[in-house]
Amino acid sequence: MMQSLYRLDLNNNQLTTLPSEIAIMSRLRDLRLGNNQLTTLPSEIGMMSLNALQLGTNPVVCGYDFLSWYPEPRFAGIVGDKAEVICANVNVYGELGLNPHILRVDGESPKSYATHLPDELITSTDIKFYWRYSMLKEPNVLDFSFIRQFSTYSYPPNYYTNGTNGTREYGNFRNCQSFLKPEINIAKNKLFFGFEIRWSSGMRRCYLANEVALDNSTFSYTITNLVPSTEYNIRIRPFHVYFNQNEETAKIVFGISSTTRTVKTESGTPVYAPANITFETVNARDIIMTWDEISQEGVTGYEVRVFTDSDKSPGILPSARTSISVSNLEPENTYDCSVRAKTGINNWGPWSPNFTVMTCPENMRRTLGREECFALVGYYRLEERAKSCGSENISESLEENSCLEDGVTVESLPVKPGYWRDTVETDVIKKCPKPEFCNKVSLVHNVSGPNEQCAMNHKGVYCYGCVQDYVLSSSGCEKCTEDEKTHHQSRMVWFVVVMVVLFMLGIFKITCGAGVFEGSKCLKFLSCGNRERRRRSKIAECV
Repeated sequence: MMQSLYRLDLNNNQLTTLPSEIAIMSRLRDLRLGNNQLTTLPSEIGMMSLNALQLGTNPVVCGYDFLSWYPEPRFAGIVGDKAEVICANVNVYGELGLNPHILRVDGESPKSYATHLPDELITSTDIKFYWRYSMLKEPNVLDFSFIRQFSTYSYPPNYYTNGTNGTREYGNFRNCQSFLKPEINIAKNKLFFGFEIRWSSGMRRCYLANEVALDNSTFSYTITNLVPSTEYNIRIRPFHVYFNQNEETAKIVFGISSTTRTVKTESGTPVYAPANITFETVNARDIIMTWDEISQEGVTGYEVRVFTDSDKSPGILPSARTSISVSNLEPENTYDCSVRAKTGINNWGPWSPNFTVMTCPENMRRTLGREECFALVGYYRLEERAKSCGSENISESLEENSCLEDGVTVESLPVKPGYWRDTVETDVIKKCPKPEFCNKVSLVHNVSGPNEQCAMNHKGVYCYGCVQDYVLSSSGCEKCTEDEKTHHQSRMVWFVVVMVVLFMLGIFKITCGAGVFEGSKCLKFLSCGNRERRRRSKIAECV
C-alpha cells in the first residue's frame, strides 16, 4: 500500500531523520517535509520521480549527500519553498559555487535571484551582459526608487578615491569585504541591496543596485581587460547590507546565485608569433614549411615572408593552415623566412624571428632530420651534386632498373658484373678485359673497395691479381699445389739472388766512375777514364 502512495505530507512533525527507504515508494510524486528538524536528507531522494517537494524551515546542513542531488536543474522547478531552504552550516556561507543555485545560506539573505538575459555585447577584451532581478518585498529593505537617488553607496563625492583611508575602503567595498555605514539619517535601521559579479576564479566585484541598474528590474555590467578568445563563467549573486546600531561596519549577507553563463570573448589581435618553424622538405626550387599553431583561439590564417640577402623586398604568401609550400626559388640559394598569424579579417600579430634555409642543388632534396641534400630518383650524388644514372658514360655500366629510389650515392651505384672502377668514390667505370674476373660475389652495391668488385680469389686492377696461395691462369685464379708452391718459392729465391747481384754491380759501377777506387788495379777497368788501356789489355792490367 505504501508503494502506491502518491502524496505524503510530513510537515510540522519535528522529524530529525528521514530513512533512505523512502525511495521504495516508486509512485510518490508529492513529498512535503517542511518545518521539521531535518539536518540531512538521504541522497536517494534525488533518484525519485517527484513533481513537488517542500523542504523549507529545516536546519539542513549542506553536506556532500545533500548537495549531490539538490542543486540539479530539475529540482529548481519542483521545490515549492526554495526561498526557505537555508543552509545551517555557516562555513559555506555565500560560497557554495553550485549551478544552478537554489539555496539560501542565511535567513537574512535575499529570497530572489538574478536571471541572465541574452544579447551580450562581446568584444575581444570586454563583455557587457544583462540580468533581471525582481526584489521580493522584505522588511527594512530600501526600495530601488530610494537607492537610485544616492551616489555610489551614498558616500560624499570622492570618498573612495581621495586619501589613504578612502582607497582602502573603496577596495574593501569592491572586493565584497566590508561596507561603512552611510552618513544619511534616512538610511538608519535600513538595509541596502546590490550584486556580487563573478567571472573567473578569484575575480569578483560588488556593486550597489543603483550602480548597475537600467530600470527597476533590469541591470547591466561590463567586464573589461579580458583575454581574447577566452571563455568566462559569469555568475551573479544578490546581497543585503545590514547596518547595526552603534557599529560602523555593516553585515553583508549573500543570496542565491544565478546559473553560470559561459561567454567567450572575440578573437583579438594575436599576441604571440607562431613558433617551432621547421622545413619539412627542401628541394632545389621549392620548400615545405610547418609551424605550431598559436595558443590563442580564433586564428583565421597565416602569412609567410620569404626574402634573400640580395633582395630585401620579401614575398608574402598566405596560408590557411600551419604549413605552406614555397616555390619558384633558386637552387643553392639562402632564404630568410618568418611567419605571423591573424584573427578576423586583418588583425595581424607579430612576425616570428627569421629562419634561414638553403635550397639544394638541382635534382636533390633534404628532409627533416637530415643535414645533407640527397639525390632524387634517377640520380646519384657525387661531390655535392646530382648526376643522372641515365647518362651515356655510365648507364651501360649500371644494372637495369638502377637508381629507382632516393638517396643513391656514387659509393652505392649498382655496377654491373664485368665492370670495374679503381675506387668507390668515382663514377669512371670501365669494362674489364676479362669480364668473368670482375664478376663480384657480393650482391651488396655499396662496396667499400675495388677488390670487392672482383670474382672469388681475384684482386687488383681489373681483378687480374690473385689472393695468397692462388695463381692466375687463363680461367682465373686457381689454388697452388704443394709442388707448385715449392717451385715457386725456389724461383723466387733465384730471382732475389740475381736482383742482389745486379744491384751490387750497379753500385760498383757508380762508385768507380766517381774515382772512389782509383788506386785499385783490379777495378781500374771499371773506370770511365781508362777506356784506352782496357782496350789494349784488360787481362794484363790485372796480373
